[in-house]
Amino acid sequence: MAGFLKIAGDYTQWNVYKKSVIICDITELFIRHAFPDRTRTIDQMRQAARSCKQSIVEGCSDGTVSAGLTQCLLKS
Repeated sequence: MAGFLKIAGDYTQWNVYKKSVIICDITELFIRHAFPDRTRTIDQMRQAARSCKQSIVEGCSDGTVSAGLTQCLLKS
């Protein structure tokens, strides 16, 4: 698998993962203050914020990432 790297370490310590957690938290705060009732917009915003974080988790469980993606994640 040329061009792919094994993931080592705990993804919860990566800056990109920490930022995604912050995005989820801020999205929840915004939703609570900006929208009075449960709407489809709220569901979509929650889902988008969660998918950001979930993509990192699923990528780590896969066990490998491309060298280019690894560089992007580490720069974040």
